[in-house]
Amino acid sequence: MIGCKNFNELEKALSVYDIAITARIKRLHFESVKKAASGVIECIEIFPQLRGQITKFDEYALGGQIMSSAYAGIIYFNALKFCRLMPTKEKKLNDCINKRWYHPENTGFAGCGAHEAGHILIKDYIQKKYLNKSDDFCFRVWQNSSAAKDILNEVAKRNNVKLYNLQKKMCRYAETNASECIAECISDYVTNKN
Repeated sequence: MIGCKNFNELEKALSVYDIAITARIKRLHFESVKKAASGVIECIEIFPQLRGQITKFDEYALGGQIMSSAYAGIIYFNALKFCRLMPTKEKKLNDCINKRWYHPENTGFAGCGAHEAGHILIKDYIQKKYLNKSDDFCFRVWQNSSAAKDILNEVAKRNNVKLYNLQKKMCRYAETNASECIAECISDYVTNKN
């Protein structure tokens, strides 16, 4: 990833991980996309079960989110944030209020990519746990964060802490729901090696 100088080289590097990029991605700011892609790839290296789960990078222009992920294994880049001419500056991806970060401290584009890979990692857990259930059932479990809550409850139990305290300790966005907490933990690990 680091040596890629353009979208064609990035596309070739991602193909090793069976990740396709759409033509629309190539309209975005290359360096920002490359950084976010590096966060995704770092997650695949850490969690090999993600290989084949993340299938495509695409872009969208709705909402304020920097990136998002879909159960189908697609990671979306917000065209407004990854704008070719004026991408969002990495230092503006996060804020700190009353000494509490919204996302993990130092979050940049790579951390955002890792965050979205974290959501897909939860999908892998669901598919293994509910092996004989339909894809529609697994999607609903992924969407309502119940599997993520099961994972976090187990972590909280092993560490003798309450689930809310576990989420609160991570960052403000982790308090949204269990799925976001897991994604933020993965982002924090990739970003800060915590």
